[in-house]
Amino acid sequence: MHRLCLIAGLLSLAACASTGPATRRNPHTGIVTHTSGMVVLDRGLQYTFDVQVAYQHAGGPGRWVLLTAVSRTDRNYPAIVAAWSQRQRLPYRKIDRRFAGCPSGTCSRQEVGVIPLTPDLVRIFARTGLTLQLQGKRGSYAGHIPAQAFASVLARSAGG
Repeated sequence: MHRLCLIAGLLSLAACASTGPATRRNPHTGIVTHTSGMVVLDRGLQYTFDVQVAYQHAGGPGRWVLLTAVSRTDRNYPAIVAAWSQRQRLPYRKIDRRFAGCPSGTCSRQEVGVIPLTPDLVRIFARTGLTLQLQGKRGSYAGHIPAQAFASVLARSAGG
């Protein structure tokens, strides 16, 4: 049940991701979520690739994740099939596909995914940052997440 609440929390976080660092507590579930600001990793003529570091807990041990969002302005979803860093395949899971940005008049098709992280990896990335590549059926999206994105969440999570 706790895992379902965390997944529901990730979906709601992905739906309303803030552009700056934030800490939120869900009054219904008690889940506290600490997030980095949204980091734009890559931007092309027909796509953007954004990520956000997040830590969620409900009073006990929590969960570290990297939320990814790839948006395309053509008529195709990104269809991500793999995540990579430094020749290591990372466990990527799609959590949502949706239309984004429609109220502003520029509808895009967006795929939101999650990459689970261990606390040890987060501590390393808080010093070095993380170079990340998502490979999709319709393109490859890559960039470097600065160490500060991890460090800011680590500082607010009491060490995770």
